Amino acid sequence: MTIELVRPSSGAHKVVVNDCGCALTGGAWSPDSRRLAYVNGEGIYVVERSGRRWRQRLLAAPPGQGFAWSPRGKAIGFATDSGVEIVSLAGGVRTLVPFRPHEALWGVGWSWAATDLAYQKPEEVLFLVQVSPRELEARVPIQQLSADGDRVAYFLCPHIFGTWRPGEGQPLFPGRTTLLACRPPENEFVNYVSDLALAGDRLAYLTSVAANSVWTRLMLTTFNPCCESEGGTIVENGAHYDWRPALDNVVGAGTTIVYGSRAGLDTSTQGPETIWRLDDYKPVQITSDAEDLQPLAVGEGRIVARRPDGSLELIDLEGGVLRTLDVHALGAVLAGGDLVVHVAGELRDYSASTGELRYVWPLPDVPSLTLDDAARGVVVYTLDGVVHLLRLSSGADVTVPGATAAELTDAGLFCAYRGEDPWPGRIRFVPFDELPL
Repeated sequence: MTIELVRPSSGAHKVVVNDCGCALTGGAWSPDSRRLAYVNGEGIYVVERSGRRWRQRLLAAPPGQGFAWSPRGKAIGFATDSGVEIVSLAGGVRTLVPFRPHEALWGVGWSWAATDLAYQKPEEVLFLVQVSPRELEARVPIQQLSADGDRVAYFLCPHIFGTWRPGEGQPLFPGRTTLLACRPPENEFVNYVSDLALAGDRLAYLTSVAANSVWTRLMLTTFNPCCESEGGTIVENGAHYDWRPALDNVVGAGTTIVYGSRAGLDTSTQGPETIWRLDDYKPVQITSDAEDLQPLAVGEGRIVARRPDGSLELIDLEGGVLRTLDVHALGAVLAGGDLVVHVAGELRDYSASTGELRYVWPLPDVPSLTLDDAARGVVVYTLDGVVHLLRLSSGADVTVPGATAAELTDAGLFCAYRGEDPWPGRIRFVPFDELPL
């Protein structure tokens, strides 16, 4: 690549830069016209108009969204995917405006401030989320939640997740996020979220997008109070429209996250579902059976997996079988020593260590009943859209008024419900010793 100057009066050409191998993606004169800044694949460079001085590289990586000189010609402002930054001619870089994910601008400009410019008080910022010691309120409905330990993760809308520990003054991720951050759905992976799974300080979830096939990604992020991220891709795969999802059934607890995976479009037929775990960010396959093995729950180094006939296996994190149950399970959850199984018309509590059947309680045999969670001898299930709590030792059963979804941990009950405008999204926390059972 070369940069040449052409005098309008004579049409004479003069080579200022001869930079072979890198394409020019932008250029701009300094305010005094003595220097020329340009961008190639390696960064931002400045060269004198005369070409006598060797070029100076100000930035080691190219900006993503444009750049502009300061009015005095002492610095250059540029935009990237993470914000607007300024680099001085001495090479110092600082961030002027940070961006949230997918908020990058397509250009940047810099001008003198008018001497008669009047200060106008900013309008009140409408935060997306606010909290009290036992309740979180959001300006959009809570679409999904996942609890682990003493905190809960939630999904509000595309690109917006959060985590909240009751009693803390501010939720993490997104924390002080404005309403403008909630964007309408677009054809992007992060807009369609399923299988939200919180495990310690990690959040895993699935996103999908439809094209010639249905592509699914497993995403993983770690909550950090200093920054925000919508997560990184762990693995992705595709499936024909008449196939089952290529990635499915993400569950997590404590330090463990597992998921199911099937072969994708690289085969003529879809393979069986196998179970994988995440070691930090690395997927590790732990089963390889010839038929589907679907992860339903995880806890204390054990995984509850279901075969196509509904029978259950309790396996360790290396795939070793610890116990089998010859049942036709519609769902199952694991809570300490309890393996709670939903079969047609009843709820069964087995000892996870011995397989002994401890309790059996009748439930309606209807498709609208789902087993959601369990902890400390209490089960939460949903029947016809109504959330119930059931104590395994006595069969005592109560409803949770207004709840649309709920999860139990050893700390207590986290339930989502619909609130009044302008805070339609709500999560309420009830400590375990205050549960109405």
